[in-house]
Amino acid sequence: MENIKAGVVVVTKFCRPGAMKFQKYIDYIDREEAVRSEHSMEYNLYADYMGNPEKTTGLFTADKDMLDDAEKKELKSKMVSARDNGSLMWQTVISFDNRWLEEHGLYDSAANILDEKRLKGVTRTAVEKMLKAEELEHGLWSAAIHYNTDNIHIHVATVETQPMRKKKEYVQYQTVMEDGHKVKKPVLDASGNLMKKEEYVGRFRQKSIELCKSTVVNEIMNDRDINLQINTIIRESILKQKKEIELSKDAEMRDQFLKLYEALPDVKRSLWNYNNNVMESVRKEIDALSEIYLKTYHPEEYQTLKELMDRQDSVYQQAYGNSGRSYSKTKMTDLFTRLGNQILKEMKTYDKELREQGEDVSHSRDDKVEAMPSEEENIQDVNPDFPDQDSLAEGDIPNDTGVNTNWWSRGYKKAKKLILSKEPDYKRALELLERERENPVALYELGNCYQYGRGVEIDKIKADEYYRKAFQIFMKTYRSLGEEEKGKFLGSYLPYRIGKQIYYGQGVEQNYEEARRWFKESAERENIYAMDALGNIYYYGHGVQQDMETAAEYYRKGKKFPYAKYKLAKMLEEGKAETRAGEFYERYYREAYRAFEKEAKEFEDDNLMYRMGMMNLKGQGVEQNTEKAKEFLEKSVKSGNANAQYQLAKIKMKSKDLGEIKEAVELLKLAADQGHEYAKKALERLEKRNWMWERRRLHSVRIRERILQKRRVDSALASLKKALKDEVEKRENEKEHDEMVFGMER
Repeated sequence: MENIKAGVVVVTKFCRPGAMKFQKYIDYIDREEAVRSEHSMEYNLYADYMGNPEKTTGLFTADKDMLDDAEKKELKSKMVSARDNGSLMWQTVISFDNRWLEEHGLYDSAANILDEKRLKGVTRTAVEKMLKAEELEHGLWSAAIHYNTDNIHIHVATVETQPMRKKKEYVQYQTVMEDGHKVKKPVLDASGNLMKKEEYVGRFRQKSIELCKSTVVNEIMNDRDINLQINTIIRESILKQKKEIELSKDAEMRDQFLKLYEALPDVKRSLWNYNNNVMESVRKEIDALSEIYLKTYHPEEYQTLKELMDRQDSVYQQAYGNSGRSYSKTKMTDLFTRLGNQILKEMKTYDKELREQGEDVSHSRDDKVEAMPSEEENIQDVNPDFPDQDSLAEGDIPNDTGVNTNWWSRGYKKAKKLILSKEPDYKRALELLERERENPVALYELGNCYQYGRGVEIDKIKADEYYRKAFQIFMKTYRSLGEEEKGKFLGSYLPYRIGKQIYYGQGVEQNYEEARRWFKESAERENIYAMDALGNIYYYGHGVQQDMETAAEYYRKGKKFPYAKYKLAKMLEEGKAETRAGEFYERYYREAYRAFEKEAKEFEDDNLMYRMGMMNLKGQGVEQNTEKAKEFLEKSVKSGNANAQYQLAKIKMKSKDLGEIKEAVELLKLAADQGHEYAKKALERLEKRNWMWERRRLHSVRIRERILQKRRVDSALASLKKALKDEVEKRENEKEHDEMVFGMER
């Protein structure tokens, strides 16, 4: 097997609906296998790469192992329909080294027998995962196994019966002859400009192709048991047991622990994260301590782990070829990252204990707000179940929206300005908004006023009515747009506004999954607000599995929007996203804050004030300034922002002034009334604490009463003893006197 360069190779190309290869594939769908095999070069985009097959099996699909004649005709009809609807055709080839298949029991070279059933099952799993990664799970595919003297390969063809693939503008090329050679050159218009055309995205991401390949390898090798054994050793034996072992109290490891602690960078404790850039200078020392821990507490498991990983390295090298990646290196990096973070977590606890004991530690103070109960140290500054809405002022609206809506009328703009001004005139703003009963953006603004009590009493029912009317008009308008109109501003903005109301449950049932679909449609048309919203969905895991990598990608795409740039900076600072070349979270914070400052000169939106308050509080993009933070948060609180109410309460709770503490409690109540979970929990803890204080007070009162009672009893006893003593002395004196008198008489 030493000459096997790669057991499996996966490649994908695509052709357009007008391409000859597309039509040829359709033509040969319902032909006999021998005919299709003979003419495979005519429809196979990889004919030169794969060579002529000796034999082609019958077609199989996601549901069928072998298509009969009727099913082939049905498949052909669907392929024709897909072509006519403008679908691309993606042709994927999964190629094997026959010796590798033989090694794993799927092929007998002497008898030329292949385990087709198992190979078809493997193909289904791999192709379905690849298509899902490309968001083509609705795609229609068919496949056939080709036998070849050098390598067996599987040819898969995929189309969309109703194309939903993302579109992009591409430069158009033409093939010309130069010096007897075919050369591709861009097409120019009469003015010499590059000709561009909007087309469906054809190229698959390498990540999706690699997923297909790794699935094939894993399904055939069936090494799940070994990989499971490796993961069990890492997570159950090593990492789980580390939680019960304190290195700072271990006689053999304490010195190394303290040495590392002294070497840690003098930064906020929240940055003590293994993958954070600020930890680069001490990462080797962290790994060294991890190595000592492993050899001290898990010598046998560590040795077994390395042997299993080396074995898997050899197996995967044979399967994947020399890809430059190492299975053992990847798993070891994962182990040392997780173990390093557990050690750093213990460092944070040790550091906190020193501070509480009044020790003089060299590291700077962690500026994280801790005013509320200590259990909240590590929570987000925003309640994930009470999403942090971004500024409602979402930029200037172009005149050319694609349809004559007149939504951003003079009256609406004036009302918006009156609401967001430093001295709001809600009464006049409400009058202007009430005049535009068919304007969805005005209706939405009225909903906001009633939801947050801006110039009116909070009325959730009335707010929902306005939101519902706005949503209906947004939906009706979007459905009326033609394809050309969807290409203009409104076509990208409306899906975002619709998704936003579904996301927050404003006038419509809250549904994160449905909101994501609308945001995605908007983002595909380059809407930066939708990209920011998609980032939030993946960051918080709303309706999807939490995915920091995807969240960071969407924030990057939408970073022209300062809120998205702020969130990307936050993820980079906290080590939740990998820092790329040219990315500096400090710079992103500064740029976002400058954008917010510019926005704040024109209006005082509550979410904008909240964000600027928090950035001043934490020193993000600006010098840390608690007093300035309070000013911004108080402005946000005036507009009923629940997150601002909660954060301002946290600050006021630290005060020694009884009046401020009472204000903090009232702010918590306001936030809790809006459904802010952290505010509710804080109130519950305060009530519990007050109950405990009252219990202690009553206990103290009872003790004092017992002490006083004992004192009264002791005093009474003392008086009685003194009276008895006096009486005894008196009687003794009288007796002595009598004896003297009577003695003289005698």
